[in-house]
Amino acid sequence: MDVIEENVGKLAAPEMMRPYPSPRPSIVGGLESPITENPSESDTGSVVVPPETATQNEQPTSPPGPPSVLKSATKSNEAILLPTSVTGSEDLVAEPLEKFMESKAVKEKLQELEKKLETLKKKHEKEKNRVQTHGKTSSHYDNDRKKKFYGHMLVKRLSNKNIDVGMGTVQPDTSECSECESDASKATGLPRSQSERLLSLCKDYINSERELREKYHALIFQTVEKLMKTSQCNQLKLLSALSERETADMMRRLEAARRGEVKALSKVHRDKDEMIRIKREVASSIVEKGVHERVRLTKVYEKRREELERQHEEVRLRLEERKNKALADLNRMHEDHVAKMEEDLQHQHQHTQPATAAGGAAATTSTEHVTQ
Repeated sequence: MDVIEENVGKLAAPEMMRPYPSPRPSIVGGLESPITENPSESDTGSVVVPPETATQNEQPTSPPGPPSVLKSATKSNEAILLPTSVTGSEDLVAEPLEKFMESKAVKEKLQELEKKLETLKKKHEKEKNRVQTHGKTSSHYDNDRKKKFYGHMLVKRLSNKNIDVGMGTVQPDTSECSECESDASKATGLPRSQSERLLSLCKDYINSERELREKYHALIFQTVEKLMKTSQCNQLKLLSALSERETADMMRRLEAARRGEVKALSKVHRDKDEMIRIKREVASSIVEKGVHERVRLTKVYEKRREELERQHEEVRLRLEERKNKALADLNRMHEDHVAKMEEDLQHQHQHTQPATAAGGAAATTSTEHVTQ
């Protein structure tokens, strides 16, 4: 008020006769353009301003205090409304487990497993056929051997030496018959030995298949876990980068708003000291606004990060459940294969044993007939 009264006292008489300019627009009222003087009125006549009117008009022209500047800065910054969440983070969700299970690396591991299983199966079939072929050849050889043995017994019984011996030859005949029965029992035991060899061969194949499946089970789920961890780590990094970018954009917008506001106010206020004060207050208001927005964006980021980590934990739990279920299915499949294999071999042995017993009985009958 003292500054304005001194300026009014120093005015020349002609200037005092001019109409008093309209009150200077305050910062609170917004960035309105000042009212210019009407040159036509200054030329037409003189208007004496009463002291009471001058006093009333001088009251709004008092320099605005800091609250008015902060209020102005707040109003001018209301246009800088930032989004309620980090840009792009709403669409950032955890990748599902199926995506990792259907990845290229997992498919390659599965194809490799199928090839090795096929190779192992072919090798087993080859060994199985070899054992079965060897069993047939050995049984044919044993049949020829038995025929020769029975023919030798016939020649021996019909020789002159055995005819001349008389009743004393009955005891050797009994021993020879016992030898025949023992050979027949050995002949009946041959299919049993072959079935045991097949059983051992099938067990080795099933165990090898199980070891191979367990090995690739571990490799596949290790690959899936590695892909999952990489994806989740990248998502967290992306969320952090989006938050930092949004914070930087917010600060740039606030700085641009500050420059625009200072530029607009500089057109209204010509006093240098007053402009320095206004700039300082506007800068303080912008800093306060920036701190507030930083805190808000940080809270939004923390909330989104917690939600994303919760989704990641759900995917990890699903992976662990699927891994355990696959291992349990693998063990159950192995047990089923072993039971089925033993059942098939037992059924095959039951069909083979009567035929062998019938052959042995026929051979014994022919021996008795020759003896008679």
